[in-house]
Amino acid sequence: MKTQLRKPARSKARYTEEYKQEALELWRNSGRSAAKVAAELGIRAPLLYRWARPKRQADQSKAELSAGQSVEHWKRRSVACAQRTLNFWSNGKF
Repeated sequence: MKTQLRKPARSKARYTEEYKQEALELWRNSGRSAAKVAAELGIRAPLLYRWARPKRQADQSKAELSAGQSVEHWKRRSVACAQRTLNFWSNGKF
C-alpha cells in the first residue's frame, strides 16, 4: 500500500500597500495591459485587478449616487407637473 506524501505548503506572498499603489499607478499610467505590467512585476494579472477593485467600487458608488440624485430630481419634477395639470383641469379654466 502506498502512502501519499503532502507537499509543503507554500507561503503566501504579502505586498505592502505602497507596493500595491505603485503597481496600480504603473499599470494605469503605462497604457499597457494588466498582463504585461504584471509579468514585468513578477505577479499574475488577476492580482492587479483585485487590488484595483476597491477603487472601482468606490467610483461606481459615487456615480450611482449622483445618478440616483438626478433620477429623484426628475421624479419630483414629474409629480409637480402632474399636480399642476390636475389642478388646471379640475378648476375648469380651460
